[in-house]
Amino acid sequence: ICAGGIQAQAVVCKKLGDNSVVSAHYCNSENKLPEKQRACNTEPCTSVWIVGEWTECSRTCNGGLRTRDVTCVQKVTASEQKVLDDSYCNSERPMIKESCSNHTCPPEWVPLDWSECTPSCGMGNRHRIVLCKSSDYTVTYPAS
Repeated sequence: ICAGGIQAQAVVCKKLGDNSVVSAHYCNSENKLPEKQRACNTEPCTSVWIVGEWTECSRTCNGGLRTRDVTCVQKVTASEQKVLDDSYCNSERPMIKESCSNHTCPPEWVPLDWSECTPSCGMGNRHRIVLCKSSDYTVTYPAS
């Protein structure tokens, strides 16, 4: 336990015979002692890694990258923490990036340039070849 707290000592009205707690109206309110408080668990907390969520992968296939925030923090109070230099966290820093979507992308249709129009005047035709290629364009597959 760390980052400080308050320890309170309550003052209650007790029956003399058996030391049991009774209603406050049985005791003289003028003689009531003040409640006492003192600080406790004032030791600094150990620094820890706070790890964020992974981002979406940068690619859907053929290997992408995803990242996340990883921060070294120390709890200062019950509701406050401070960011520290990474050297203050004793354990190994969790990964902040990793590869993802390492499967091969499917082949895709790749159109080549259009041919010249034939004949050169009047109604004519142009054609082009469309190839089935691997996603990295290194392999041409048969069209069938």
